[in-house]
This record gives sequence, structure tokens and C-alpha cells, in this order.
Amino acid sequence: MSIQNRMLAAGFAIFVWGYPSAGILARPDANLVAIRWDREPSSFLGIKFNVPLKQQLPECGDDSKRMCWGAAGDPDDMGGAFTSIWNPPDLGFLCYISVFTVDSKVEAFTVKVPYDNYPKVHQVLVARYGQPTHEYKAGFETNSGQDYDNYISNWKGEAVVIELDQRDEYYNQTTFWVSYKPLNDLWVARKKASDAKSANQAASKL
Repeated sequence: MSIQNRMLAAGFAIFVWGYPSAGILARPDANLVAIRWDREPSSFLGIKFNVPLKQQLPECGDDSKRMCWGAAGDPDDMGGAFTSIWNPPDLGFLCYISVFTVDSKVEAFTVKVPYDNYPKVHQVLVARYGQPTHEYKAGFETNSGQDYDNYISNWKGEAVVIELDQRDEYYNQTTFWVSYKPLNDLWVARKKASDAKSANQAASKL
């Protein structure tokens, strides 16, 4: 399950710009790019993966001026929860950041940015992590039927995956995710087991 879908399932409030879309219509371009990633990180914004978030960042207070964790959602049945990150370092563009934890350990970051900043976001990610291991062009259609190009970039390593979507959920919103695969796999396995259990319980009543 994608981080986007987890956010919807958890009812997590997110900050967005623009109007809702009908979704992304995947139309991979013929000219695909695939390379080896040799700059895989073990952290993001100095926050390490697979380590409890609250051991790494202080809780936000009324006068907090450094990076801290703020609004936190209740854990789901799989041990996953979203938490807002406030006062991040200046990345050169306006952004809203949340972190997803599994058993309180850092699993993934979601960074939402106004679409006008997409070129800058792509430039910063390439400067830090090198060229994407895979890039392609997909289609994006709004509820009103307008079509837009949507370039998607992926950096895939042994344990960490980064995805940058030129347009995500809203036609004028750019989003990227930085995820730690082992914890993601754990959460997904728990979700599948929970769904199977619920289905079996429902089936027994038929």
C-alpha cells in the first residue's frame, strides 16, 4: 500500500494546494531511464531510519525554533502512525513534511510542495542523491477532464526508495517520498494479515 493510501486510510490531515484530481493515468514513456544508485542514504534531514523518531527530535513547544515533531496521529492496527515535522531546514522551497513511523521507528517521509517549485525540487534531489535510477512520463487527469504531463522520478536502493511525482493528488502539487523498505514491508505484511483475518471473520458469518 502506498503512503498516499495509508494517509487516506488513517484519516490524516494533510496540507495541500489546489483542486482534487481524478488520479494519475500511468502511461510510461518509451524512453525510460534506468541506472544504478550509488548514493543511497541512511537518513533524511538528519533523521535516521529504523530509529524511534522521538529519540531523535524534540516535541514542538510554543517557542520552538528548531526542527521538532508536532501533531501526531494515533497508531493504526499495524503500528503505523503519521507525525508532522515543523521547522525543517530551509530547502529552498516551501514544503510541508510528515513522517510515517512503524512501532515508533522512522519508516518514511512525505514532502508536499507547491507545483511551481517542481524544477527546484528535482534539482535539489539530483544534487543530493544523484541521477534517478528510473524516470518516466505518466498522464494526470483532473476531475474536469484536463490532461497534464506528470514526470515521475525514482531512486531505488537496497533499503531506501525515493519517489518524486511532478503532480500528485492535485494538479498543482508536487510530492516526494523517502521510504525505508524493511519497515514498509513489515507494515504491509501486517496489513495483509489483518485484511485476511477480517475477511475470514466476515466469511464465517455468511
